[in-house]
Amino acid sequence: INAEYMGNFLNESMKSRGCKNPNYRAYGKSHVHQEGKHIGHILSYAENDFLKGNRGVCTSVGKYIDNPDNFYYVSAFTNQSQHTRIDNAFMKAAQTGIFINPDYVPIEAVERRFYNKVQWAKSTGAMYDYDFRNYLYNVGAAFNQDLRIFNGY
Repeated sequence: INAEYMGNFLNESMKSRGCKNPNYRAYGKSHVHQEGKHIGHILSYAENDFLKGNRGVCTSVGKYIDNPDNFYYVSAFTNQSQHTRIDNAFMKAAQTGIFINPDYVPIEAVERRFYNKVQWAKSTGAMYDYDFRNYLYNVGAAFNQDLRIFNGY
């Protein structure tokens, strides 16, 4: 899946929910596609939907999810498999308070994904959003991460 296709798909997905998001397609067209790589999100659309439901999902996508700081190139396997399983485990941990490491995912990859999300939230201002901050805090607490990274927020 190349960046332009992904941009078109997600743009249509957001439009179907009433969101207008012209920036994603432009981002996909302005970055050179790297063979075997995807444009991934640090905080995913699935997590945004999980956190926001019908409350401001369009605003948070435009402000945080499609912020250039939330994009990165990653291998197709990592993007579609590993990060999806990690994000699903994070969402479950946020609901239950219990983190269960996904099968075949090293704990180092889970920790790296968590800390990338925290850094993303700090760089975009999403850490000041109640839903995002509490989600990340609860996920960190569920798998015993150092919660001092939330000091000041």
